[in-house]
Amino acid sequence: MTQTQKTNWALALIALATGIIAAINVGKAPIALPYIRADLQISLTQAGWFASTFNMMAMTTGIFFGLLVRQIGALRACLFGHGLIVLGAALGALSGNLVVLFLSRFIEGVGFISIVVSAPTLISATSTLQDRRLLLSSWSAYMPLGVTLASLFAPIILALGNWREIWWLSAVLVSLSALVLALAYRNTPISTTQSAQPSPASAMQSLREVLQVRAAWLCAATFGLYTIQFWAVYTWLPTFLREERKFDPSTIALLSGLFMLVHMPGTIFTGKLLQRGFKRSQLIIFTQAMLVLSALGIFNAALPDVVRYGFCLLLAFVGGLIPASVLSSTTVLAHNPVQIALMQGLFIQGSNIGQFISPLLISAIVVATGSWENSIYVTVPTALVGVLVGLGLRGMQEEG
Repeated sequence: MTQTQKTNWALALIALATGIIAAINVGKAPIALPYIRADLQISLTQAGWFASTFNMMAMTTGIFFGLLVRQIGALRACLFGHGLIVLGAALGALSGNLVVLFLSRFIEGVGFISIVVSAPTLISATSTLQDRRLLLSSWSAYMPLGVTLASLFAPIILALGNWREIWWLSAVLVSLSALVLALAYRNTPISTTQSAQPSPASAMQSLREVLQVRAAWLCAATFGLYTIQFWAVYTWLPTFLREERKFDPSTIALLSGLFMLVHMPGTIFTGKLLQRGFKRSQLIIFTQAMLVLSALGIFNAALPDVVRYGFCLLLAFVGGLIPASVLSSTTVLAHNPVQIALMQGLFIQGSNIGQFISPLLISAIVVATGSWENSIYVTVPTALVGVLVGLGLRGMQEEG
């Protein structure tokens, strides 16, 4: 890729928007989960598996999607992901049993990973080196923005129809996103949007180089540990509020949406903190320490619900520092667009491992003990390990 002389903000923001719209498909499931359980008569354990199905492919093959970007080009990989999400959402809307629903969610997950691995390469290809750190830090806001939109608008659709309408609407939104992306980039003279037809040996050499970067592995581990804690709360918050506290859908939407909304400032502030000289290891250690405190409050039944929810907001706010710290680290860890795609794949793989096991661990504990409060035995140890991983990043030249 030749170095662009001027940032094309329109193209960069369009690529960012694809991530936001893709993330809507992540956020729709937790809000709709209580209604899906009632419609298809599935247990809490089955619901946990449904929530995790989305992450099955990404948790095992995330880095190899970076090779897909290398092989067919970032634009084609991104459009491929859009097509899969549309297919999966349509299949889910038509599903009449758990098997079809699980399959549809798996297809959506494959499409999602294809988008979130390829879009940062498009952003990098349309920005100058000076603007790239800000844009890649901002890119990490795609998840909270998309999930917040789903949290706010899904209850309106549920009030007018049922969860299947949400799936149809998400298919329409992703289709429109694909159309805008294809039209915007159709005449873009950027080599990363086209297939370079690299040799298998060249692709494997790039993969080996990335796998030898210790800091990349630590960043992926950090992302995974963080997502275990974050999704332990967000995935089950609507179910807890509906089944344990008997809240109405509008209140659940407000509380879930606010949880995601306060997550965004952290992702945005991270770029500024890095520019001011803070190290990624410092931000990670601080965040994981605060997540320990948050967990001790969230899962403490002796505290009033309003105080416990305040700790949920604390988790969401400080937690935003980690995705931005990790995803923007490619500006200093990667040496070319190929490595950017591969590292993004590795980071997303770590994140999806956390997202996959988190709902399963929490549902297993709740079913076994009958208490949501025992989830603390997952979240606190995970945060403590996260502190140790942050300490492992200290002083590393690659940190930057």
